[in-house]
Amino acid sequence: MLEPGSTLSVGPLQLPVQLLTFAVAVLLFSFWIKRVDSEKESVSAFLQAGGNALVVALLVYKLWPVLEAGTDLLVNPTRLLFYNGGAYGLEAAAVAGTLMFLAQGIRGKWLDLKTIEWLLALCAFLGAAYSVLVKGYGPAVEAWGWEQDGRHYLPLNLWEALLMLSVLMILSFPRMRQKASTRERVGVLLLGLGLWVILHFTLSVGETGVTGWMSYREEAGLAAVYLGAWLVLKKRTVSA
Repeated sequence: MLEPGSTLSVGPLQLPVQLLTFAVAVLLFSFWIKRVDSEKESVSAFLQAGGNALVVALLVYKLWPVLEAGTDLLVNPTRLLFYNGGAYGLEAAAVAGTLMFLAQGIRGKWLDLKTIEWLLALCAFLGAAYSVLVKGYGPAVEAWGWEQDGRHYLPLNLWEALLMLSVLMILSFPRMRQKASTRERVGVLLLGLGLWVILHFTLSVGETGVTGWMSYREEAGLAAVYLGAWLVLKKRTVSA
């Protein structure tokens, strides 16, 4: 497994581990959604828009140093092969990709609750891929776990991976997809993602080695859990 914040060398490119996990998650999600969802035409449009958005995001990430270095890269353009990202490069790439995706969705008129389900499922794949590929350090434990600086820490990412893989497995069962509405599947995804966020940010050891609540992140995860539970139980409550 990879260490958090590490980079991979692919030829002249230096790729952060976040991009690797994103690529793995997108590939697995594309294969999964084509197999489990019956709306093939909408899925195709969604994946096409996602692919276009990803290309835009990668271009922005790769070319972002031009805005930082300015004339230095214009004088020596070959240096661009060895530079990418930089300050706020990932954020800028994410914003550009999101805007591209939304523009295609609005133009194609396929943005609806089903799209939210697919986006949440993609987030679940991202969480699963990150948890499987990248070590997560929880509280210090005795003699077992990930070792760092002579101490052992709870392998938090393994628990996170188990949670996300369980959610995706539940959503993969044909009988479950037939009986559950889109709203209920969105609820299940919100429940899983909310619990993942709470687990990750509550138990992860920060740079100072202190664990605990970290403001709005856990609050957002708790809100997702409440909303997910409401969406799942709403039909049963009304009919009772």
